[in-house]
Amino acid sequence: MSMMQSRMSACTKPPGKPLRLPNTSRILFEGPLVRGSNHRLAEGQLGGWPHLEHGGAQQLGFQPLVRSLPYLDHCRVVLPFRPSRAQNLARLGAKILAGFLPVPRRADIRSLARQVDAAIPSDLPRRLFLHAVEQASFLLTGGWKNLDLRPLGTLEKVWRRQGVPTLFLSMHHGNWEWLSGVLHVLRPDAIGVARAAHHPLGQGLLRFVRHYHQTPVLYDVQGFKEAHRTLSKGGLVAFLPDQRPPSQGESGVWLGQPTRVTPLPRRWSRSHHPDLWIGHLTPSSPTSYTFELFRYPPEATERWDELLDFHFVPWVLQSPDLHFGFFHRRLVPRETF
Repeated sequence: MSMMQSRMSACTKPPGKPLRLPNTSRILFEGPLVRGSNHRLAEGQLGGWPHLEHGGAQQLGFQPLVRSLPYLDHCRVVLPFRPSRAQNLARLGAKILAGFLPVPRRADIRSLARQVDAAIPSDLPRRLFLHAVEQASFLLTGGWKNLDLRPLGTLEKVWRRQGVPTLFLSMHHGNWEWLSGVLHVLRPDAIGVARAAHHPLGQGLLRFVRHYHQTPVLYDVQGFKEAHRTLSKGGLVAFLPDQRPPSQGESGVWLGQPTRVTPLPRRWSRSHHPDLWIGHLTPSSPTSYTFELFRYPPEATERWDELLDFHFVPWVLQSPDLHFGFFHRRLVPRETF
């Protein structure tokens, strides 16, 4: 392991200790945290955002039980990204073109974002749109091949151990397409489960993007069935549950709001008792991505929606213009639309 690689990861393993939210508020602006850095907060703190520290957590739906749930392992690693000249030109051209296009659902995006943080600036929809176009240009031009995955070798064996049924949950934040590829590198027994795109053209684009990292992705009913088979064999199932459930769903919380959530994580958990992983892959500079994971015991899945909120509300506040879930009308609280 090179010295540079060893400084690119930071892992903690505090079995049995209460959950402490990782302090990621400086990642985007001051570079990667190094091994041994003080990235864990004192107990009771929720991050570097004052409106979350003085009762704001309870207002956003974080109950004391969620804050006391133990996590088993945590890791963070920075993956260098070296886009080719052609990819940089494609990114530049796409962003210039996007500057002349209208932002879809501008009012919806601003309304939802300000439910998370009233101080979100009014130009968020435009910045979000430009970042979406930028990431899409990398996806479509094979940028996956320029993501340096060697730092993953510095992670502890627990993240590469196959034969342990695992449910990974995340949101449409950062680069979730490459996130599934990173998980498949760590765990070759991993699959993705997703809803099919509404239009055949959109589905074709998704298949094209996903062929670069070769992660098996199954859709709709086929995905539901394959998830059961994969978990029963000790594999990993990656699922983004931040979308309107196809059925009535069940009560839960989402970005601090009461809503209806998908019943699938709890169903899978009760049948197979998998470990629960929560994480993200987010651009931390023009030439790097930050990959972060938390591992929880199987019983934590009963509160999966609150745990996802617990982690992602601060991550969204840290980088709201990289939370592409704001584009989806299905993410807006149901009583609003």
